[in-house]
Amino acid sequence: MNPERPSNVSKNTNNNQSCAACKFQRRKCTADCPLAPYFPAENQRDFNHAHRLFGVANVLKITKNLDPIQRADAMRSIIYESTVHAMDPVFGCRGVTAHLQSQIARGIAQINNARQQLVQSKMDSKEEASMNKTGSSV
Repeated sequence: MNPERPSNVSKNTNNNQSCAACKFQRRKCTADCPLAPYFPAENQRDFNHAHRLFGVANVLKITKNLDPIQRADAMRSIIYESTVHAMDPVFGCRGVTAHLQSQIARGIAQINNARQQLVQSKMDSKEEASMNKTGSSV
């Protein structure tokens, strides 16, 4: 397995078909194209989002000095961030983070509420048990 190529992206085996980046720039895609593994021809939308948010030159600059595994992670982050930004241009990834944080806070509140109910239920059952003991001994 090539560590430079993300596992979820297929290799561009058709030499006549340019990757999305080369197609956008209207040039022939070479075998050593640095963006081809991340933007195959069928992922034009992902490339468009990344290009609008970062630009091709910046994407290449970001990934230039990274080792292959870090490059794959950086490209996944770039693609994710640019896709989220395209869906929500105002808040982008911060909106996703805020939504997840609010879900976590609601979950924690529900857990705390359930714990309080459990403690109250245990106290009620102990109280009821002690009343039954004192009531039956009279």
